[in-house]
Amino acid sequence: MTPLFLTLLAVGVAAIVIAAVRAHRRKVDAAWRYVAEEFGFSYSPAGVFTLPRLAGEVDGCSVVVEFFRKSSGKHSENRTRYGVSYPEPLSLGLRLTREKVFAGVAKLFGSQDIEVGNATFDDAVMVKGDDPAAVLEFLTPARQMRVVRLLANFDEAVIDDSGITWSRRHTETNPSRMGGVIRRLVRNARALHQRPDGEDELDAALTARREARLDEALEMARRAAERPEAASPEAALVEGDILATGGRFHEAADAYARAGSLEPADAEATALAEEARKRA
Repeated sequence: MTPLFLTLLAVGVAAIVIAAVRAHRRKVDAAWRYVAEEFGFSYSPAGVFTLPRLAGEVDGCSVVVEFFRKSSGKHSENRTRYGVSYPEPLSLGLRLTREKVFAGVAKLFGSQDIEVGNATFDDAVMVKGDDPAAVLEFLTPARQMRVVRLLANFDEAVIDDSGITWSRRHTETNPSRMGGVIRRLVRNARALHQRPDGEDELDAALTARREARLDEALEMARRAAERPEAASPEAALVEGDILATGGRFHEAADAYARAGSLEPADAEATALAEEARKRA
């Protein structure tokens, strides 16, 4: 190959890379502007020395979505971070994260993990807090269920005194997905910060289900699901789980579908509804 050919090849490759970068930036800009308009957020686009950022408020919670680069040794990756802050801090010294593979080893060396006595929750969530008694009082059965579901779907999420943060790889370019994440994090943040009216029935349903009092649990779950102010996918999911346990798969599928309609971004509800229909 001649030097001229190599030079032209390099120029051509550079032009293709530049065009691809510009196209990606336009896609990011279009998606983030769309979300900003949908939620009424402020939007700071990417510039020479700035990274894209959204900020605003939804249902009393402050929301920030921003792009950042995460470095690890010689490697770095682009990420989109979502942050939802409660109207007021919890003041519990709380930190909830997904239980990791080597968590058991960490506990042997004194790493704190408050246990609530619910194996499903204790196996899935690492719990830290300044006052274990206050943390246990805070972690009602309904909150436990929300936390387990949230951390199962948002693997690296952190729930603490100020709110919920989660980041995903790459710069987000899908406005529908961005909107779904924002709505789900806000809904959970509101429920964690202040229990919805009527949530006592959901707590009672979850307790009755753990104690195998399925008829009582079903009645309480349905009562919780009927309250407009407390309507949540959790109540419908509990109803579906109880019905499926009793072999009532047609009804279970309907309950799971209702949960999915309350939170369209919830892949778990959709999968459960499909499985129940297959077994019906």
